[in-house]
Amino acid sequence: MRAVVVFDSQYGNTRLVGEEIARGISEAGNLEVLAADVDHVALDRVRACDLLVIGSPNHIGRATRATKRFVRAIGADLGRKRVAVFDTCFAGQEGVATREIEANLRKEEPTFAPVAPALSVIVERMKGPIRTGELPKARAYGRRLATLPPREAPPPPA
Repeated sequence: MRAVVVFDSQYGNTRLVGEEIARGISEAGNLEVLAADVDHVALDRVRACDLLVIGSPNHIGRATRATKRFVRAIGADLGRKRVAVFDTCFAGQEGVATREIEANLRKEEPTFAPVAPALSVIVERMKGPIRTGELPKARAYGRRLATLPPREAPPPPA
């Protein structure tokens, strides 16, 4: 089993969250884990993974352009992958970027459904830091994702 945690990180906070999710996945089971920046991840690694986690900061009320480009690049390859999403944001903006990522994934692959509710991690200011007590949620999220059952094959087109 292989997992890839892909993130865009402008000030390093989303990278820290992605790396913690990857640690949690690694701790929980028999998975080979790669954590990588969205602009530098090899798409063949993404296509070969069983679990894909995509993260973005909330950038002016949206996911970043780089995250959206990545989703377009891998959209048709979602197939039987377990996919989950996360974001970093200010308090009160939880889920803004994750909802957009999920909507873009559905646009690329209409049968897409996340395997777990999205994770939002709170940052104190634009450049951080991550709010005290938030980072452990990321590792727990990774452990939870690693223990989910494999994805069923999508239904055939009608």
